[in-house]
Amino acid sequence: MDNEFGREGSENYENKMTIVKDGEFEKLGNIRHTLEVKLLEELLVAKDAELKDFEEKRGKVKADILAHKEYQDKLAEEANLRRDIEEMGVKLEMM
Repeated sequence: MDNEFGREGSENYENKMTIVKDGEFEKLGNIRHTLEVKLLEELLVAKDAELKDFEEKRGKVKADILAHKEYQDKLAEEANLRRDIEEMGVKLEMM
């Protein structure tokens, strides 16, 4: 009889501990999920701000490059020279 009460007592204890443990793990899982969602949202906001900052800086650099007249002239000259070289190559191949 004592042996049976001891067995039932230990089974009840193990079942209760399993229920408690499951509840604690569920709480920890919910906390982890909430934390991960919060961190991901913060990361997305930070990346959006970083992207906007990058686009602003890129636009400023592009405007600075377009503002340099002699650089733009050299680019146009280079494009003309490339076109002339390609046309000469085509003419040589046709001869």
